Amino acid sequence: MRFVKETIAMIFIIVFILVAEVVTNKIIKESVERINEEVSQIQADLNNQENLHKDDIYDQVIKLENDWKEEEEKLSYFAEHEELEKVSTSIVLLKSNIASEEIANAAERVEELQFRIEHIKNKQKLKWNNIM
Repeated sequence: MRFVKETIAMIFIIVFILVAEVVTNKIIKESVERINEEVSQIQADLNNQENLHKDDIYDQVIKLENDWKEEEEKLSYFAEHEELEKVSTSIVLLKSNIASEEIANAAERVEELQFRIEHIKNKQKLKWNNIM
């Protein structure tokens, strides 16, 4: 009888962990996709040299920064704070590059930002190499 109770308890714990992992991954994926869309739009605007409007891009970066703060609050429950801080720092540096009209540095910063955001998503996935 004791064995049956322990087995049921273990199954319940495993199911709970798997469900929590699925929910966590869904929240992280949605947050990352939302931020990634904004970063991709900024990158496209930076690459469009003919119609480059620095004020519009700066406004987009301000919106990105505000949206990131909202997403960061949610992600701080699930992701490493150091990784989230790196994204925040990259956004601030991107904003300063746009403000000082350093477009080449801003383009590099956008690529770095995309890498850091994807890294958060990949780091939180349930994979054997993340478990071991």
